[in-house]
Amino acid sequence: MIIEKTLPGLVIEKSSSGLNRYRVRPQGDRKRRITLTAEPFTKVFYRQYEKARRGVDEKSLILANERARRVAVSSVQKTGDLNADIRKILTRCKSRAGRLGRHFDLDETWFFETLERQQFRCALSGVVFDLAKIGTFSRRPNALSVDRVNCKDGYVKGNCRLTTVQVNTALSDFGDDVFIEMCRSVARSSGN
Repeated sequence: MIIEKTLPGLVIEKSSSGLNRYRVRPQGDRKRRITLTAEPFTKVFYRQYEKARRGVDEKSLILANERARRVAVSSVQKTGDLNADIRKILTRCKSRAGRLGRHFDLDETWFFETLERQQFRCALSGVVFDLAKIGTFSRRPNALSVDRVNCKDGYVKGNCRLTTVQVNTALSDFGDDVFIEMCRSVARSSGN
């Protein structure tokens, strides 16, 4: 078939309802098949096809991110007002910016948009934020923290991201490069 020559690994199957189901074998893995959910032969379909050939199951990623969002939201619902907690975090950032003589332009809208864009996960580690009890004084490793990408700049929208407390603590002394190399070393030594 012409399609199989132009899109290697694409398998067209009939579902129990008689409709075509499009699945892709990841390159080098003939046993696994990833189902494509997009309308056939659209831009989204081709994007999903390319990812599936690399072994990325977009549907599973979407489900995992939705589960992470639900977990984060449910922990907030159990503990109280996320808006109040975010205001406390922003107040601490503004105070710190003032002490350091740095600019500050973060607001609640930026915070919520960033949370959504990062899918309620740390920008570097991908760990789901622990949103419970943000307003307490105890430091929890996976609590929300605002990280400045360039510490010489202020708490401004183009320079900040949301990380877990543990990632931000690790970054504060050594920066991204040392942190990422440390993570790679840990993964290598643990056999992952």
